[in-house]
Amino acid sequence: MSIFGEPFDNSFDADATQISMSIRTKGNASSILIQDNGSGCANPLCMIQLGKHVVNRQKPLILGRYGVGLTKAAVSAADGVAIKTVRDGIARHLSLNWKVLQKQERWVIEDPSESPTAEPNGTLIVFQGLRSKASLNDKQLEKYMQKLALQYMPAIRSGKQILVNGKALPVFQHPEMEHQKTADLDIDGHKARVTMGLVPEGRTIHHPGLFVSFGYRVIEFNSRLGLGDDPTPGLCGEIELGDQWGLGTLKNRVIDDRLQALSEEIHRTFSDVIEKARRRGQRVVLGKVSDDINRLLRQIGEEEGPKKKARRPGPKNPGSGTKKSTGLGSPHRRSLHTQPGDRFKDLFNRASALAFAFANLGADGPAYKLDGNCVLLNADIPAIAMDPHNEVKVSIHAIHALATYWIVNPGGFQLRLFEEEQNAFDRISRIVGYLMTRLELTANASDKESA
Repeated sequence: MSIFGEPFDNSFDADATQISMSIRTKGNASSILIQDNGSGCANPLCMIQLGKHVVNRQKPLILGRYGVGLTKAAVSAADGVAIKTVRDGIARHLSLNWKVLQKQERWVIEDPSESPTAEPNGTLIVFQGLRSKASLNDKQLEKYMQKLALQYMPAIRSGKQILVNGKALPVFQHPEMEHQKTADLDIDGHKARVTMGLVPEGRTIHHPGLFVSFGYRVIEFNSRLGLGDDPTPGLCGEIELGDQWGLGTLKNRVIDDRLQALSEEIHRTFSDVIEKARRRGQRVVLGKVSDDINRLLRQIGEEEGPKKKARRPGPKNPGSGTKKSTGLGSPHRRSLHTQPGDRFKDLFNRASALAFAFANLGADGPAYKLDGNCVLLNADIPAIAMDPHNEVKVSIHAIHALATYWIVNPGGFQLRLFEEEQNAFDRISRIVGYLMTRLELTANASDKESA
């Protein structure tokens, strides 16, 4: 049903402030009526005639100069089209059935009929015998209305009204944003107003990236123009293009040599907002890495421990179930080391609550540093900071840091599987290989579960 955007664009170009769209079904036949209160058309034949045509206009077209045109829209969507348009007291009627027309030896479209009328200016277009009926059920219609409200957000926001089956489409509002800023840019006389900001963390963002709008409609969703290659979660906004810019035929992208210059200017002007979003993206990746590694550690903990407690003789005091103290013995100081009990589990619990973060530790500083339960990865080392948004690469660095922590930290727990290794290098290598393999298996298992 997106093809019906063509008459919407034509209506707004004709200064319509209200467009009404109705869907009617009678038996197996469906039709769509689109009516506006615009200035009407002096020659409705030019709206649907085949081939190129020239229309003399005092007012330049905004969106009607682009697109596939009403003719192709009507041919692809329905078996026939009927047009009634009123302009300055004259009503003009035109109807056409494509099935009948294609049987003719020569495609001839009759001139529209004319009659005087007291009706106000406006145009009614009826698409008869719709070819696609799947989109007419309630669920698809609701989805189409939501898409239409987004697509014509600039028109509705400016006060124009679109009704579908008598229900007005709502005004789309951007979510509340932090660090929001707006700038008017000028690229060799080509105007653009850009607004962007960050949705607060924890809030749902349904339309990330930037809307690109031109005239009455949004021509591109989720655009990353000027945002760079790094992920920018939570960033959203809009680029409102002036009518100096050129569009592609389908009205879904900008065709202009100045587009690259606009991208660079957006990046320069909004570098602070983009950098905040980029850093948030790093935190998202690090959070996923932490979750994956901690999940793996919990799995290892279940397989490796806890060890069973040492077997002890039964109670010597049947009354209380405990051995009566004589007060002569020395304190049992070595029990923590000689009786494993839940020792492995305690250490494991501490190690499986790790967090990972980037930190500036200096270009000549350590690759990793432990701060409590947080493993810091040195962002000043190019090899580590080269691709901070790549979860796989960050996971490799995190595993190396974790393996080293296990070996050199006296409080860290050891994997019994590698106790035979005689030096720290071999043990670290074995643990890294073990964790990488297991992490990959865990990720695969997660993928299968989510699938």
